[in-house]
Amino acid sequence: MKATSRYRIRERVFLFFTTAVCAAVLTGCCLHRPSQFVVVPEAVFRTEKSIADRIRLPLTPDGRQRVTNFLAGNASLKYKGGSSDPAVKRELELVKPLLDFLTEHHEHQLSADDIKSGTAGALTSYLGKTFVRQIVDGRNYDQRNVFEEPPEGAEWVQYPPWPFAFRHGSIWWVFFPNDAGKVTGLMLAAEITREKPNN
Repeated sequence: MKATSRYRIRERVFLFFTTAVCAAVLTGCCLHRPSQFVVVPEAVFRTEKSIADRIRLPLTPDGRQRVTNFLAGNASLKYKGGSSDPAVKRELELVKPLLDFLTEHHEHQLSADDIKSGTAGALTSYLGKTFVRQIVDGRNYDQRNVFEEPPEGAEWVQYPPWPFAFRHGSIWWVFFPNDAGKVTGLMLAAEITREKPNN
């Protein structure tokens, strides 16, 4: 009788353990994992056609309008008049404090340390604290991808910091610091996703 009871207890423990493991595996497979890198899409799905016309920070009125137009077009420059989607219009209201924070009249220019510490005020409120620093951009010849140390005779002696990319909905906000650690550039780009093939 005791042997039968022990057997049943072991059987229940084994069943419970097996169920828990299966549930953990299935949950891990089903959860959406955040991207670990940003792929810069074609020109129509980003705020800059070339690196030379990157939006400068602090924002000027023209830079702010470019950001607003991109968001109004639902992350595309194709829709010049803006999207009629109520969600897009609501987002334009929600982003105003961040744009105010980034304007040229703001008393404190955003720095890389502000972003890393999560103390960047309206930026943290709107975009959160989770960022990605791996940017895949075929247009950008970044010497850090070639040399570990500056080669002899190089005009540059210090590498600029890696960009910071935050995802908000289906849009990446990419902030570019300079050598002094001040964030001086901004690019918005649509997130590139692909459907899983059927075969």
